[in-house]
Amino acid sequence: MFHLLCKSMKETDVLYGEDAQALRKKAGLNQTQLAERWGLTRQQIGRYEKTGQVVPPKEADAYRGLVSSVQSNAT
Repeated sequence: MFHLLCKSMKETDVLYGEDAQALRKKAGLNQTQLAERWGLTRQQIGRYEKTGQVVPPKEADAYRGLVSSVQSNAT
């Protein structure tokens, strides 16, 4: 079963902690600001952004959304 799940997930769909951190910084937010925005603690954000950590899919989509919202506000 695990193999089936791994094969269905595309490598490009995976977001790692260091990439999540880069997206947050690109959006101009620090961990505390993002935590307040998402209703989490700074420590939870820090756990997501840990190097090598795979960010859960729901949170990964939210991180990707940070950049698209910044880009749409800039135009």
